[in-house]
Amino acid sequence: MATRHNVSVVVAEGAYLAGRCPVRAQWDVLRPCEPLPGSPVAERRAERGRSFEAEVLAKFASLHPGAVAIDFDDRTERELATIAAMREGAGVILGGRLPIDLAGHRTGEPDVLVRDQGSRSYRTIDVKAHQTRDQTLTGGEATCSALGAPGPEAADARPGHWARKRRADLLQLAHYQRMLEAVGFAAPGQRLGGIIGVEEEVVWYDLDAAMWLTPSSTGKQKRRTTMEVYDFEFDFRLDILAVALEYKADEGVPLLVVPVRTAECETCPWWSWCGPALEAGAGDVSLLPHTGWRAFRAHRDHGVTDRRQLAELDHRTAALV
Repeated sequence: MATRHNVSVVVAEGAYLAGRCPVRAQWDVLRPCEPLPGSPVAERRAERGRSFEAEVLAKFASLHPGAVAIDFDDRTERELATIAAMREGAGVILGGRLPIDLAGHRTGEPDVLVRDQGSRSYRTIDVKAHQTRDQTLTGGEATCSALGAPGPEAADARPGHWARKRRADLLQLAHYQRMLEAVGFAAPGQRLGGIIGVEEEVVWYDLDAAMWLTPSSTGKQKRRTTMEVYDFEFDFRLDILAVALEYKADEGVPLLVVPVRTAECETCPWWSWCGPALEAGAGDVSLLPHTGWRAFRAHRDHGVTDRRQLAELDHRTAALV
């Protein structure tokens, strides 16, 4: 697919864009109807996350009296204060906002910035109100550091504890990594990012580790790094936004994505638009249980666009598709 995001697009909440439903990103620009209000459950979850984040940052401040807390309300002032603290070599920066990356169309507000030992560069840590370790999983052994010495240099392995791989968390860390690179403050060497969960320790992730099984052009699956997955997903959504802006000026421009039923639909503000479109006629293939984006795309590419057409296929043909 040719890249089309040469339109001047600044992403307001860039850190979340790479993991967001592509259709939702499109409707966020076009606003095809009045958005649905947020659900009480989602709001309670968000409030719990904000409260937990405030508690963790308060503990950071008490453990690091020299930490720089960015507490301005104005975004520009927060950016200026953050970059000033980085230039001065602050060991820990709390609640900062990185300068807007105009060329990359990125904004971002990492919860914590920790200085790399031996250089005036930084790594990001984000706070999440969920578990970051598990003793029942298998995979990468968790490498953790305490809040009192949060940097990866002080981290050690936790035998028998596995680092949880939450895609949205790691894509957000990759977003901040790109922003640090753009402003010239990314730590040299291994690209690492940290997540503080309910265990209140920093779990460090190697953003260049090939940990994600993804489709490839050969039809087979390939393992890719968090940085590779982030770059693809973020660029794809920038293309969607750019084309949506072209569509606003000329409705003859074809949009890049169409509604597809996903797990995000239940809490999406645009479900009142996508839902009726998917239910029309015999109903979209993606409404069937356990039918994700890949299956939807495969059927669509073979001319199967609704549940009736799918039901008319014999079992062998359906399985091959």
